[in-house]
Amino acid sequence: MLAGARAHNRWLTELCSTSPERRGGIASAPILHDVDGAVAEIVRAHESGLWGGIMIPSQWSPAPSYNDPRYDPVWATCEERNLVVHIHSGSQPLGLSMGPGMLPINMSEQWFWAARPLWVMLLGGVFDRFPSLKFAVTEDGAWWVPDLIDRMNRKYDGGHNTRKFGDAFSSATKHRPGDYFGRNIFLGTSTPDSIEIERRHSIGVDCMMWGNDFPHSEGTWPHTREWINNNFHDVPEEETRRILGLNALRVYPFDAEKLAPIVERIGMTPEDVHGTPTVATPR
Repeated sequence: MLAGARAHNRWLTELCSTSPERRGGIASAPILHDVDGAVAEIVRAHESGLWGGIMIPSQWSPAPSYNDPRYDPVWATCEERNLVVHIHSGSQPLGLSMGPGMLPINMSEQWFWAARPLWVMLLGGVFDRFPSLKFAVTEDGAWWVPDLIDRMNRKYDGGHNTRKFGDAFSSATKHRPGDYFGRNIFLGTSTPDSIEIERRHSIGVDCMMWGNDFPHSEGTWPHTREWINNNFHDVPEEETRRILGLNALRVYPFDAEKLAPIVERIGMTPEDVHGTPTVATPR
């Protein structure tokens, strides 16, 4: 497992080296199998040029879950080096039959399995032990976030339904769970649809990062400009700038000055984004 991660990371380092101002590279880190070995590989990969962060599995069984302190050396290394910890959708849970309806069943559940590490780490106190650690759930949408935040905040604040649990919820974290979004927790909302854009304030404008999901067929290429215009034309410019790019600049150590010539060459202007849509693209 570790040897495979090293091979992948060496390949990715070479790929990113051709345009380091645009590509940070997210290292593979098999933290479930060998924590010490994974930490050593994270350090090696980062020092070789992969500064975008690390990717960890969304499912941990049969290893301990991510609230377990055994993973603290990983979180400490990522916090120290400003490396974002990523979870990605797509994994299939164990026990799902290959029988009728398998694909739609799997697609209906994927968001949960990719999102699960978020509340495990949050309510497990990881972001209190490592207050500068950044965590991103990627390609998993964000439609589910407002209800999750509301539910966790209500449990934290207490009430009739949580009275029998004493201080179990209020003592789990130092702050209300929703306060960690936009500070520690971010959402790589690839091709967010209309409901996510409409609910952006409940999700958190400061934690949404747009992506085009290239080269997947469900991505926006080769109609990205039309897609952005169609979906963001009525979103205030300041919020649009944050979702489309400024949040990513805050989360990842990109050099804005080095990116400026590229933005000048291919970037969309406010008029491009907020003008009246002329081409209908799926929302």
